[in-house]
Amino acid sequence: MITNGLDFKTRAAIEYWDEQGVNISSWVYKIYEVSNQFLLDFETYRQSPNPYEYIDEGYYILNTNIKHGSEDETDMLDNKKVAAYFEPWKFKIEHFNKGDKVFLYRSGTGIVAKGIATGKIDKSSYRNNPKYANEEYSMKLNKFKILDNPISASEIKRISGVNYVFMQTMFSIDKETGEKLWKKK
Repeated sequence: MITNGLDFKTRAAIEYWDEQGVNISSWVYKIYEVSNQFLLDFETYRQSPNPYEYIDEGYYILNTNIKHGSEDETDMLDNKKVAAYFEPWKFKIEHFNKGDKVFLYRSGTGIVAKGIATGKIDKSSYRNNPKYANEEYSMKLNKFKILDNPISASEIKRISGVNYVFMQTMFSIDKETGEKLWKKK
């Protein structure tokens, strides 16, 4: 089914019926206006896209990059920040605005920390190695808290009703889900 990228209700319905065994999937398009002309952009076809990926309600989940070792996550937790590394992933940090609520997600465990974006991007060398100058984009998080009990992927899916793909660097979630997750200690 061809659908607009912002039509999350249709995309969520498609995902629901797909999970019920109906052979259905979405092919997402977006419309842009450039120099008073409208351009139609079709995404690369994906079997199971996230219906909420274009919702920008100020709630984000960022993967802590633990698959490449614990150093990156430890740095984020110790320095109360969110970070991403190298192109194109580091540019994800530019999406955060002051006041956005950010959840740090550890693969295999779940959300381990949360904080509120300051809106100020810091660019630095990855792991303090001058060979990788400006390959780390980060942002401090206010009201930073390491959770007593991580929120697992299955719990996030239960709360949201959405089968999120957690292997990506970062994705947005809807406000209702974000508020429910934010209340978790």
